[in-house]
Amino acid sequence: MQAIITKFLPATNNRPNRIKAYCPAGSITLCSDNLPFASHDERSHRQAALALQNKLKWDFPMIGGDKGDGNYCFVLIPNQLVDKLNKEKFELKQAISEYYK
Repeated sequence: MQAIITKFLPATNNRPNRIKAYCPAGSITLCSDNLPFASHDERSHRQAALALQNKLKWDFPMIGGDKGDGNYCFVLIPNQLVDKLNKEKFELKQAISEYYK
């Protein structure tokens, strides 16, 4: 698995604001005019990461967040781990509800 990093690219004389998503397997750059949220909004960075994920045909859930330097990092989660977490979450909810009966 590879992490996807997103970076805000400010406007130049010839180009508008953009967000670049990249990893060792490839990259994609989205114009901020095509994003539904502001360029510095995490949701715009997530959209760029999802666009790269789709381009690379990676079909995994993704989590991520701000790296603290204005860039974002997104990590793909294997489906087996998601299934395990969902099962454990269900078991915890069930145990709590039985405790409070």
